[in-house]
Amino acid sequence: MNINKLLGQVLNSSAVKQHKDKLSGLTGSSGSSGASLLKKAGLGAAGGSLLTSMLKKGKGSTLLKVGGAAAIGALAYKIYNNYQIEQSAARKRETFEDNDPQHPVIILKAMIAAAKADGHIDEAELSRIHDALAKSDAGSDEKVFLEGEINKPLDPADVAAMATSPAMAAEIYLASLLVIDEQNHMEKVYLRELAALLQLDDEMVRRLNESGRT
Repeated sequence: MNINKLLGQVLNSSAVKQHKDKLSGLTGSSGSSGASLLKKAGLGAAGGSLLTSMLKKGKGSTLLKVGGAAAIGALAYKIYNNYQIEQSAARKRETFEDNDPQHPVIILKAMIAAAKADGHIDEAELSRIHDALAKSDAGSDEKVFLEGEINKPLDPADVAAMATSPAMAAEIYLASLLVIDEQNHMEKVYLRELAALLQLDDEMVRRLNESGRT
C-alpha cells in the first residue's frame, strides 16, 4: 500500500497547497530528501475531492498549510527540538527521518481522526466520501485503509498511543491541528484532550498552535 501517494492525494488540493515556500524556510529542507518526499506526495487530481469530503467545513483555513508528511513532521520536530534547547533539557535531540514509512501513516490517521472530531459524519457526508474514493486513483488497499480509518470509532487515546517519542507526539498534534476548526467547540475539546494524552506541556502546545496559525 502506497501511503505516501495516498497522503499526497489527501493533501494535494487548493486547501493545502499554500505557504510551501514559507514552510521550506522554517524547516530548512530546501533541496533535501524532505523536498523530494514532498514532490512524491504531491500526486493525484482526486486529492481535492478527497480532502473536501473528509475536511467537510474547510477546516484549517486559518492554519499553516503544508505539502506532505515530511513537511509536517520536520516542522514539528524542529519546534520540539528548539524548545528543548531553550529549556537546556538534558534530553537528546530527536532526528526526523523523512524516509521512515511510519510518518505518513501516523499523520494520515491523525488527520482523519481530527476531521471526525465534531461528532457527526452523517449519511450524506459518508456518501460524499465514498463517491470521492470511488472516483480517486487510489488502489484497493488504499481505499480499504481510508474506509477503515473513516469508519472506526473516534478514540483520542488510540491516536495518542501512536506516539513513540515526545517529538512524534508533537508531530501527531500538529497534523491534527491542521484540520481542526477553531470555531467548533467539540473539535477544540478533542484537541485539548489529545494534547493531554500526548503529554505535551502548555508551552509546547502554544508553540505548535502558533506555528499552525502562521
